Amino acid sequence: MRPEYALLIAINTKLKALGFQIEGVNTFPRVEVHSLIGTETGEKAETQWVVTGLMDIITQSSAPDSAYGIVNTITTNINESLQVSGYNVYIWVIESTEDFEETSDNDDVISRVLIRFRAELNKL
Repeated sequence: MRPEYALLIAINTKLKALGFQIEGVNTFPRVEVHSLIGTETGEKAETQWVVTGLMDIITQSSAPDSAYGIVNTITTNINESLQVSGYNVYIWVIESTEDFEETSDNDDVISRVLIRFRAELNKL
């Protein structure tokens, strides 16, 4: 299994275990994981990979406080101990966060926080 797909499954499993919704256009709050890019590190056996991606925390609120509460829970509970099938995560880094606000078709205010993360994995 490709490392980015294995990591996606592991993150979504962890998010569900933490009680977060991960799908549904009109489901709030929810956390979506996307834009995963896997890059092997150039080592011949292809056992070391770097995977970068985004987590999108989406809340129906005019203030980003509730989204940042979810960010805090995620950053506290997702780390190098994440169980990824076929891989060992030896580095987990939150590289950046960015918050912004948008208005839905119903004029509801939606606060979003994007978390850019990087994981470095060894194939087992």
